[in-house]
Amino acid sequence: MRRQVLNRSVERQLPTGARVDAAVFMWRREAWMIAGTLAGVAAMLAGLTLVDYGTVGTRVMIALAVGLIVAAAATENRVLAQTDEQLVMFRAGRFRQVAVDVIGPVSPSSIEMTSSNLVLTDWLVDGRSYTVPKRSQDAMTQMADAVVGR
Repeated sequence: MRRQVLNRSVERQLPTGARVDAAVFMWRREAWMIAGTLAGVAAMLAGLTLVDYGTVGTRVMIALAVGLIVAAAATENRVLAQTDEQLVMFRAGRFRQVAVDVIGPVSPSSIEMTSSNLVLTDWLVDGRSYTVPKRSQDAMTQMADAVVGR
């Protein structure tokens, strides 16, 4: 179901008649994400404590919500799709796995897996490192193989 929603969102962004062979949702975090999130949580917690707002639990929950917002803002979500003609990169929704806007074509020789663990794989796409869920690894491998012509 999730893959169908992703594919349909990509098809809506493509010219009429273009076909989607594979689409993958991926993300990358900005380098400042951890420091910014911790700073946001600490600042909000200090501010709420300074004005003596609510209980300790309420302060912590509000501060963690601020941290979540900062972390979401520091995450770059993308969709990489293989069409019948080329590889295309899209901006993705911040909270839903859908393609929102076309960024442009991706250089064909620029897809390479860099690392993997039990649930995620990291891929170098156009010189930038992106994280991909393990369930999408086959689609990424298909795109890399098609590009290289293996």
